Amino acid sequence: MSRAALVSLVGLLIAGVAGQWVLDAFGDRATDFWTGAIVHGVATIPYIILCRAAVAGRYRPGFVHAFALVVLLRLLALPLQPALSDDVYRYMHEGTMVLEGHNPYVTAPADVPLDQRHPEYWKLINNKDVPAAYPPAVQFALVAGVTISPTPLGMKIFFGVCDLLIFVVLWLWLPRIGSKPRLAIVHGFCPLMVLEFAGEGHSDTLAVLFVLLCLFAYSHGRRHVSGAMLAIATAGKLLPLVLLPFVARKKWWVLLPFCVVLSILYARFVWGLAIGDWPGIFHGTVRYADTWRANDSVFYIFHLGSEIVLEWLKSAGVQTDLEFYPHRLAKVPIVLFGSLLLILAWVRQWPIQKVAAALFMVFVSFTPTMHPWYLAFLVPFLCIYPSTLWLVFTGSIYLAYHVRPDWIAMQQAVAPGVREHVAEVVEDLVIKIVEYVPFYLGFIGVLLDTRSGAATDRQSTKR
Repeated sequence: MSRAALVSLVGLLIAGVAGQWVLDAFGDRATDFWTGAIVHGVATIPYIILCRAAVAGRYRPGFVHAFALVVLLRLLALPLQPALSDDVYRYMHEGTMVLEGHNPYVTAPADVPLDQRHPEYWKLINNKDVPAAYPPAVQFALVAGVTISPTPLGMKIFFGVCDLLIFVVLWLWLPRIGSKPRLAIVHGFCPLMVLEFAGEGHSDTLAVLFVLLCLFAYSHGRRHVSGAMLAIATAGKLLPLVLLPFVARKKWWVLLPFCVVLSILYARFVWGLAIGDWPGIFHGTVRYADTWRANDSVFYIFHLGSEIVLEWLKSAGVQTDLEFYPHRLAKVPIVLFGSLLLILAWVRQWPIQKVAAALFMVFVSFTPTMHPWYLAFLVPFLCIYPSTLWLVFTGSIYLAYHVRPDWIAMQQAVAPGVREHVAEVVEDLVIKIVEYVPFYLGFIGVLLDTRSGAATDRQSTKR
């Protein structure tokens, strides 16, 4: 790749990320959806070209060059006011509660006394009637965020730094599995990752970072460290727990550091509770799992099918009026498919990075809630499986925000006392299909490809 072409692509990538700042300064990113989508698309195009050039060996940045651009992109996003989600305000509330010695798992925001509510951000907190759903490692991270700054900037700095560290770990880890370190730019240059963490301040980078640290330690044969890192990842997002049998395979003593670290992280929040009350700390998580749906793809079909089945049972005289039945029934085939996939991975002894990649692919496909920032769990593995269509998906997933203007309008149209009971906005099915086309076409492309599909030298790593 010529120097002129490289400079042009990098410049366009920087301009695309900076474009969100321009829109934030002179417009409204929250309600001007299509402009934001175009700006994000402008940034995604040079990103894909640079990634493909890196895979082909036409672009070979050194660490200093790549890291400098990774940092610059995130610095450009830091001035953004969170507009695409209100999660950061919930973070600030829970971080402040933990910092002051309260337990957010047993006290919902609505139960907090009036004199302890932040006057500026209180009205922006979502789902005030539901206690905390974020696991304990996130709670400690939220404390760090509000300690850095009692504003959204504190969260953006903390989780943005986690995002930077993900790039560093990828650069060190990829050679361990036979890939090229430069492919870490697939994560580091990704406009979606820049926007969601340095820009919006989401917390998922914490769990992703420790998943990668787990895999990095595993590649060095440090199983005890790997187990401890997986415990922190699980305490950041429960999903990584599925990797535990593979981390502990043939070395079951790894369960000890995992359980010890996980217990330490949970101890702060179960201390002082009666043993019978311990399950209560998962109330928010269960509520989230039972009711939340947003931007789902395969789950949309399963949920529709479960509603049809339950209506048929109801017409046959079977009692099916429980609120959560459709949501739970729709998860049955997902659990079965996921279990079969894990059994296949176990029997065929897949490399652990392949297991993790498959796990997060299944998560994106079947989750009832697929917010754009959840893609943080998959993007690092696109460094190993850099399908062009999956890279395109990091751009098209921005279309999930098409409901944001309507949601804001509905929130503003009701009285403050009933904000938590606003009806859900209706997603545009056509937009959703367009959004997911690259993701599922990418699957087809990989299945039809007779090669491994992985950007590796097919080398085995000793464990």
